[in-house]
Amino acid sequence: MKECPNLEKCKFLQNFSNEKCAEALILLYCRDDFEKCARYKIRSEGKMPPDNLWPNGEMV
Repeated sequence: MKECPNLEKCKFLQNFSNEKCAEALILLYCRDDFEKCARYKIRSEGKMPPDNLWPNGEMV
């Protein structure tokens, strides 16, 4: 199983207070198919994603 190289330092997940929701997001966006994550895409361009950017590309 592949894992996002940014998982441990992802500020979005670090600031997520609901543990069950964070686990679901990790399964959807941080494992195997992490290339679809909007945060990953921005980091792979050498930029820092905004803290409030969700993995699906929405801003909260």
